[in-house]
Amino acid sequence: AASEVYAQAPSSPIRSVVHTEDQLIGNVQGPNLEMPPRLHLLQVLVDEANLPDFDNLMVSECLRLLEDSEVRVRLAVGQLLRSLAAKHGVTIIEQCQERILSSVNDHFDREGEGSRADSAFSSGIITPSGAGGMPSQPGSPGSTNLLAALLQTSYQPLVPGVGQLRHGTEGWKCLETSMKAFQQLVEGTGAAVAPYITGDVQDLLYRSMHHPNRFVRETAHFTAASMCEALAGPQLLEIGQDLAERLADGLSDNWSQVRLLLTSQLKW
Repeated sequence: AASEVYAQAPSSPIRSVVHTEDQLIGNVQGPNLEMPPRLHLLQVLVDEANLPDFDNLMVSECLRLLEDSEVRVRLAVGQLLRSLAAKHGVTIIEQCQERILSSVNDHFDREGEGSRADSAFSSGIITPSGAGGMPSQPGSPGSTNLLAALLQTSYQPLVPGVGQLRHGTEGWKCLETSMKAFQQLVEGTGAAVAPYITGDVQDLLYRSMHHPNRFVRETAHFTAASMCEALAGPQLLEIGQDLAERLADGLSDNWSQVRLLLTSQLKW
């Protein structure tokens, strides 16, 4: 089946595989479907069919589409990874964990965040006192320039989407969906995921619980809940103290959805 897919669409096998395997899921007009529902159909194939080569192909496609520009595609990729992990176990997490966590790390901070200096200094209008210049005295020509610079800064137009007008949930690209993909990977792998929850993975998860983006914080707590369920028992006790401290922080989160999630999460 996989060889037929490659022969029909070598550049993007995912676009024709539904049409190739439609006998397994009914008469589906695959080429006319949008990508997200097409991925859901591929998930059905993974769940119901025994096609190892096809499953390997799906792993490659999931990694290719992990940072797709369409959020629905990225969410569908996570669900497909969950099915693959449930079917093949640690083989999938070995192939995908490094790529997914790398995506989380790469997008943990927004582009340009923290690099913008005060606009008056960065534009060269005002010279920092450490540059060796003498402070202007009242009535001197320098004081007039300073006043003009301050007025110009005060009336400088603000651009939406940047600086103070940049929304707290904007600009992190695929961070939330990559974190969600890792959650799906943990859920699909189950208890066998324990050796792969390393110290670095835990640190990344704990940092995500304090992320400025409230949706990322919520997803991090969902991931922690999935991890707790997978590690239930002695393995969970090993990280219980550190995890409990992070959960306590979440109880005072300024977003109600995070606090509400924790009320159910704490049972683990």
